[in-house]
Amino acid sequence: MKRIKCVFSLVAMIFIFASISQGEAGEVERLFEYTSGYNDKVFTMEVVPGEYQVKFSASYDFADIERFSSKEGLPLRETAANYNYAVVGFENESPVAPEEYLSSLPGVETVYPMLIDMEGYRKTVDPSLLTVQFKKHLTKIQMREIIENAGSRIVVEQRTYGYYTISVPDGRDLLESIRMFNGLDEVWFAEFAAYSFDDFHYPNDPYYGNQWPHENTGQTGGTPGSDIDSPEGWDLELGDPDVIVVIIDTGADLDHPDLASKILDRGTEDWDFSSGSSKIPQDYSGHGTCTSGIAAAATNNGTGIAGVAPECQIMPLKIDLASGANQNRADAINYVVTQLPSYTQMVISCSWRMSSGDFTAVEAACENARNAGILLCFSTGNDNGPVNYPAKYPTTVGVGASSDCDERKSPSSCDGEWYWGSNYGNEVDVVAPGVHVYTTDISGSGGYSSGSYYPSFNGTSAAAPHAAGVVAMIWSADPSLTADDAQAILEDTAEDQVGPPSEDTPGWDRYMGWGRINLAYAMEAASGGSSEPRIDVQLSNTPYMGQVGSTISWDVRLENLRGEDALFDFWLSITADALPPHLNPYIKIMAQDLTISGYGILEGTLYLTIPPAAPLDFYTVENIAGNYPDDEYGSNSFEVIVFGS
Repeated sequence: MKRIKCVFSLVAMIFIFASISQGEAGEVERLFEYTSGYNDKVFTMEVVPGEYQVKFSASYDFADIERFSSKEGLPLRETAANYNYAVVGFENESPVAPEEYLSSLPGVETVYPMLIDMEGYRKTVDPSLLTVQFKKHLTKIQMREIIENAGSRIVVEQRTYGYYTISVPDGRDLLESIRMFNGLDEVWFAEFAAYSFDDFHYPNDPYYGNQWPHENTGQTGGTPGSDIDSPEGWDLELGDPDVIVVIIDTGADLDHPDLASKILDRGTEDWDFSSGSSKIPQDYSGHGTCTSGIAAAATNNGTGIAGVAPECQIMPLKIDLASGANQNRADAINYVVTQLPSYTQMVISCSWRMSSGDFTAVEAACENARNAGILLCFSTGNDNGPVNYPAKYPTTVGVGASSDCDERKSPSSCDGEWYWGSNYGNEVDVVAPGVHVYTTDISGSGGYSSGSYYPSFNGTSAAAPHAAGVVAMIWSADPSLTADDAQAILEDTAEDQVGPPSEDTPGWDRYMGWGRINLAYAMEAASGGSSEPRIDVQLSNTPYMGQVGSTISWDVRLENLRGEDALFDFWLSITADALPPHLNPYIKIMAQDLTISGYGILEGTLYLTIPPAAPLDFYTVENIAGNYPDDEYGSNSFEVIVFGS
């Protein structure tokens, strides 16, 4: 502990020296930096010129804030009226500093500059508050005494034990207060009370058809077969009602005909983690209803749609996404951990980002959930750029979006939605369907459509609940699996190299992770529903023509998609219309009694000599792994034109 205190002392000393240095205009420069007690991570921020964060008096609502903006000529950049907060632009000429001028205006309580962190995230923070997480061994009386002795007061006692939103002590700067609390032995970490805006991961999109993610027949103009093979998966497992899909989102339409029977009875529990006062997680936008339906809508009930996990139940926890407090999101994740003992397994689906960037309490909550054995599936984002938080955290499963042509959803993918793309980077674990998704919507006019269903929900918001549904099904098949085991099955059974070769390279890649999820393969791996091996045969550098008498070559990669060792034969089947009947097909045995270890890979180059008397024609060369000649575990093929000498 002494070492940690020395670190904080050094930070404080740097701040003092920086505070007395002079800028070009004679104004005092301020160092916006602090070190988190959670993991010694240093947060460094710079000022965004011409923008300020304003906390208004408690009586101000959205209309008051709009009138203030109009009267004072200060354009609104962001507004969280439920927290009496706004970001305003400042372009006025004033004889005094902007912060001083803004602080003098009626209704304004606190002003703070807009900050941007080292990763480019705007830190939209309440200038009058900070959050503190105390260490677990302290009593509530001890924690309250520390807060009061610091000159602060408790504004919200968060639901996570020892976690508080508190006021900035009188006479202290916000960052100075954060540093002070981080320097206390009793404090695990302190940070901003941050708001995040427009965190839906939902782009506006045109109206399309049906549920291609389950079984793609080309009904949306995509490529048949580019789906998650749900019917084949449902042949093996329909889900366990005691395996819970937790949807942390805008709530759910609790009376929806496709959801009402699937939503857990909350009893007296408070499932509203938004800024509202209701305990009821009734959806206010449609977003949470859409994601809930994807994951686990009622199936075979003669109504609406099918969910990925037909018999699993849903726990909808309501948060704000339009202007949400990140500390409430941390509370929701931590709450799930407290509920885990009541159920066989729980998986969390989160179709949102934190536009304000890295937030320690959410990172700690994700780690808390993962350590408890809960998987968190987070959407990676829709910016066609770097992965957003919280999907960046290593304790989460980062889920990107795939198109209905098995591409990473990008501005140029086949769906035609040029205005967005699935984020990519080192944090992507898998991809899942994310365009033209038919799902549940708030009944009536309260959601995205005027009916009970929305035919074109999309974004990585749609992808995350697909992945969470598959995880729920994995645990339904084998509830004894650990979180690491379940994630390994999700990733190992994802279909690789189905997308563009430039992005979807063999194995893991930063665009599609381990590949597009597949429910059928996951069920086979989790349940032992098929005892035979399953081998993925991948071909590259395939020739498109060859001369009679010459030797052609191509590369083959064989991947064992099951955990058990696979004993198999490998052979070629060569067919062409011009071949005489007794040579059609021509079978060439290449190798017998080969073995690939569980989830293992074999790679090599094959050579084939074209007979001098071979008819000139289009030939199909099929590469087959199986038990010759009766069973086929996997295959792939290419066409080659044979021409004369």
